[in-house]
Amino acid sequence: MAQRILFIISLLILFSCNVEKIVNTEPDSKIINRFSKTTILKGYVPMKNFSDSIIFDNTAQTKVLEPDKPTCGYKYIDGWVFHHFEQKDGRYLGIWPNGHRINIKRKLRDLKDRWRFKYIYFNAIADESVWNDYFDAGFSSNEIMVRLYKKYNPDPITRIDTFSDAYAFYIDEPYSHPDGSPMYTNIEYINLSNHIHSATSSKLIIGDYKKSCISWRASYADDIMVSSYKDWIHLAFCIYTPSGDDQRPLWSDFKDRFGDKSTMNWVNQKLDLNEFTVLLGHARNLGQKVVWLYQLDDIDFDNQSDNHLWRFCSST
Repeated sequence: MAQRILFIISLLILFSCNVEKIVNTEPDSKIINRFSKTTILKGYVPMKNFSDSIIFDNTAQTKVLEPDKPTCGYKYIDGWVFHHFEQKDGRYLGIWPNGHRINIKRKLRDLKDRWRFKYIYFNAIADESVWNDYFDAGFSSNEIMVRLYKKYNPDPITRIDTFSDAYAFYIDEPYSHPDGSPMYTNIEYINLSNHIHSATSSKLIIGDYKKSCISWRASYADDIMVSSYKDWIHLAFCIYTPSGDDQRPLWSDFKDRFGDKSTMNWVNQKLDLNEFTVLLGHARNLGQKVVWLYQLDDIDFDNQSDNHLWRFCSST
């Protein structure tokens, strides 16, 4: 019994958190000049008491023989740090980023690595340098949607040939653009559609909100998007009047009218900020494959803009 008590006492001494250590005075040739206070001091005996910087003897350091246990006086806390989103269920996100993100490569790459947007919008005035920046950010050519805009691309065939391996070419509101800019004529529209489908493997996507005015144009397109962030009521011919800020009824109308060609829609980062959950939920209910975020009008302050992206991606 006395031997067992002595053995238990020895274990208690060995596994305690006393400052004194059982040491082997065998010299160690490894030299370590300084350790910060947060360093685990397992393996060496300091020549001084604890301080912000503990100096060790460089000539005759001694090894500590101690159990494999946490250093006394330290508290270890595990936590989670956000890394990235993951998309699922065959549904994807696209984005029209603001100039701030396009001009800062780190922020541009975040769209792919952190926020996990699959598709990205390529503006009508963008050139090969921006195209290369998109590649450097992790986007491939079949994930880039190139805009065709007569104001800046009067010769759409040349632009189509330049970026012939793009995911898609996009025409926004081909019937009547709100800023009064000239649009492609009917013949130009038919010719560019035929060229896209004969010379490339890309899609032609159009966006509009006047569904009765684009029916024949829709027949030349692969996908039709709703480009407005409110609902509209058809009065007569191509005359429409706005009807509330909830665009979900318009999404449903487009789905009913264009069927399988209604696979994606726009959501506005600024105007729809408080509606992300219901809009993306309605997109799922309609079987939409892609939701595009129009971020061009978003503020450029990094933290606030990231918060908006967090709210959008969390709603998916």
